[in-house]
Amino acid sequence: MAQGAHERLEAQGLRGGSQVVCSTVHSFCFKVLRMFHREAGFERPPTVLHTTRDLDRLVKLCYKLAKLNQLKEEVCSWLRLPATQTSWQGVFEDLWSSDEGRRLVQAVVAAAKTEVEARHRSTAASSRLQQAASSSRPRSARRRRTRL
Repeated sequence: MAQGAHERLEAQGLRGGSQVVCSTVHSFCFKVLRMFHREAGFERPPTVLHTTRDLDRLVKLCYKLAKLNQLKEEVCSWLRLPATQTSWQGVFEDLWSSDEGRRLVQAVVAAAKTEVEARHRSTAASSRLQQAASSSRPRSARRRRTRL
């Protein structure tokens, strides 16, 4: 609410000035959007970012969304589909409608699964190496004493 606006309106002689909505355009729009979020196409009302952590998460999410949109455009160009008018569901339906497309989707899924499993094995092996390295150090290397 714009501070002091009600008092200024009543000082100018406007009766009922306390019933007037006084706010910035941004806060007014935010209130309207919170009240009518479903009509605007949102499942939940919007919230305000309170911390830099919230902002970091939002930036990362936007980056991932941008990468997904870029990927969709590339896939659409391969399939000769209009990228702006095609949803991901449309892309998969088009791919799945032919035997060749189905094989391509299955190959991509298999490759992604292999990559995830390889990353998992690599992470687990790295963790085991770190544990082995720390347990094989001589006691003198693990605990350093300071002599005065």
